[in-house]
Amino acid sequence: CYLLLFKCSTTEETFIKVGRTFDRCYKDRIRYFSKYYKITGLATNHDTHENIVKLEAEYHNFLSKYHYTPKIPFGGSVLECFTIEALDLLDY
Repeated sequence: CYLLLFKCSTTEETFIKVGRTFDRCYKDRIRYFSKYYKITGLATNHDTHENIVKLEAEYHNFLSKYHYTPKIPFGGSVLECFTIEALDLLDY
């Protein structure tokens, strides 16, 4: 499970993304997302696939009122994106 910070100098938007991937794919995923955005990894959590799926769902439910749709499509799920204010709930 990962927490990423997306920043775009063109649109001046900033948002976070909570998602999941396998360890071997993490760096490739960031590279894939970074076409228009500068991406900073804020946190990762390693556990069994079952636990990570549950954790990701808990984060998405917890942060649902902060849902955000990016202005530029980045190739990832917009359902996993949240406003920067959501970091306050996560103590970042």
